[in-house]
Amino acid sequence: MDIEKILTEAYAHLLELIDDYEVYFNGTTCFIPSRNPGWERLPTPDELRNASTFLNSADKRLTYWNNIREMANVYFDETILASSPQSFLHAYKNFSGVDLSTLDLALLKNMGANILPMDPTLRNNPPSGSHHVFRNLLGGIRYFPMNVKVSIMRACVSTGKYQDKTQMDSLFYDTAVGVNSGPKSVIHYRFFEYLSDGLFRDDETGLLVQLVVKLQNKTGHSVEEYSTAMIASFCEIQPISTWWDELVKTELDIYGHRMLFPMLLKPLNENDARTRINLIRAIADHSDDDDPYEVRTRLLTPEEVRKWSYTSIHGPRRKKLWDCIITHGIKCGHHDDKRLSTTCRGINSLGDMHVGHILSQKWSKSYQVFSESVHHPDNLYLSCKSCNSSLSFGGPSRTVLQYLNENFLTIGDLLRTNRLD
Repeated sequence: MDIEKILTEAYAHLLELIDDYEVYFNGTTCFIPSRNPGWERLPTPDELRNASTFLNSADKRLTYWNNIREMANVYFDETILASSPQSFLHAYKNFSGVDLSTLDLALLKNMGANILPMDPTLRNNPPSGSHHVFRNLLGGIRYFPMNVKVSIMRACVSTGKYQDKTQMDSLFYDTAVGVNSGPKSVIHYRFFEYLSDGLFRDDETGLLVQLVVKLQNKTGHSVEEYSTAMIASFCEIQPISTWWDELVKTELDIYGHRMLFPMLLKPLNENDARTRINLIRAIADHSDDDDPYEVRTRLLTPEEVRKWSYTSIHGPRRKKLWDCIITHGIKCGHHDDKRLSTTCRGINSLGDMHVGHILSQKWSKSYQVFSESVHHPDNLYLSCKSCNSSLSFGGPSRTVLQYLNENFLTIGDLLRTNRLD
């Protein structure tokens, strides 16, 4: 994956959007987005261009990418702080910016919330070295690293009530350009979306951002009180390119131009957040010079995994695999494998077709860590009967692995490339 190219393309799309916004801005008089009272004015095109200068060179964009790599490692360790999507969505849409009772917090806890109390000695004057997010009451974006020219969104903190009518499993986070926030947040939102488009092409997967809601718990205790707490979630950004038409139309009526749109975010559960963070880490750590295998950026859906696991491939699904072989001219994975003692006979009929395991079933039985993934579609590939049988207890050679990876030929890859199902 050419990260420099993806970063450059994302920046070019951002500049094109600013140019398009300039036409809109010059024809607009006294318009203010109507949803969030935090909006005080429209950012000028020149302000947006100035705010984007932290991305105006290849070196700066690589620094931005390295910040994402480092932040992903921090995120991974903080997944233990995340609340369930159900509890977080409820808190965001109902409890942000309102006074709560202990019973309200108990409701959130029963829904799977991880409530993080804020020490009153910290929140007003946080000392140096305190956590950058769970440290004070300020709303808006927290950036990483702090006090540098090239930074990324570290977290978004919500402190006010917000009318959100998105889908049940997603929410909006507004840009709300005011006197203090300026156009910087708008630029970060849109670049993050364009970068997500480039990293996860033809997929609805996006980069992650930590979203935090401040909770005001009014206990009435005069001492040892925790009147303020926070609830956090790791949310997947859903770029505007993935929005359904009716939502785009609705937001255009409210905001006037795509430059000013809020972020659409989907809270993830703890396990899904770890999986997505690990994917981002794998992309960030991948080197085309040192790593022979390309990272897959689209994760298979639970439904795809269920339908195309090894134990599910029989009857009609075997016929679909055979049709895929005929339609796309797929060869046995071992057709050029010099390691095998037998000669590949090819997949010449449905009876010749075997589904092989990259990590063998025998090996996976010996190490239980592989027991849940051994039949995953990404561990399966197409082989002829003679080659698969000759492997016995072993697995495919480096030549076969390279062939499968380069040509997207695992069963999971056939799903990703729409050659199957």
